[in-house]
Amino acid sequence: MIRIANLWIFLIIVSSGESLSRLNPALSEIIASAYNEQDTLRNNQHLYTGRVWVNNYRRIDGDPFLFVSYFLPGTVSVNGKTYRNLILRYDIHNDELMIPVSLEDIVQLNKEMVDSFSLNFENKTYKFVKMRDDSLNVITGFFHIPYDRQSALYIKYNKYLLPGISDRSDGEFVQAQTAYLVKNNTFYKIKTKNSLFRALNLSKSQVRNYLRENRVKIKKDFPESYVPVIRLSDDLINK
Repeated sequence: MIRIANLWIFLIIVSSGESLSRLNPALSEIIASAYNEQDTLRNNQHLYTGRVWVNNYRRIDGDPFLFVSYFLPGTVSVNGKTYRNLILRYDIHNDELMIPVSLEDIVQLNKEMVDSFSLNFENKTYKFVKMRDDSLNVITGFFHIPYDRQSALYIKYNKYLLPGISDRSDGEFVQAQTAYLVKNNTFYKIKTKNSLFRALNLSKSQVRNYLRENRVKIKKDFPESYVPVIRLSDDLINK
């Protein structure tokens, strides 16, 4: 329990950008002990190819990260090699993945080398893959894929800056997400429930009956709620 508590203290301190040199000696020793439990730096040097992160958002309300501002357990695949038991943080404003490299510094991984990664949050694993530039330039960057069969659902998370100059801040972060249905190698941007039904070639009555019988609700601001309807479409195709 003490080891776990020490690790969480470390994660909170590093996530907030505090320097070890600014802490009292007793707390510094606790954090150093927690950091020593992370074995990735010594054994996986090339994982840390990237640049040191600088917090440019101190006067912005909120933060640019997905879920929470502190680091989360996860894995990352770099040039085909998977690294496990890491602590990671995903900046969805800049589409950058971060890892603590020392008690002082955080590094933004070279996303040209990152193939995929996962984050564990609230007892759930979120898997992300990188979509590379292609001739059509349909979608690029890291995408969460909660469903992938004949059809697939791709979700792009983002936080944009809403300006608002005051004595205390220069604006705030607002989160948004964009959903794409992939069917027959075609990408459909899903803006409404009806656009989802049209892309899946489902009638409103089919969907309405299915949702009622299975007590499923679709929420526009929660694209993962589309999964049961997409699964319904795939099941109908397989019959």
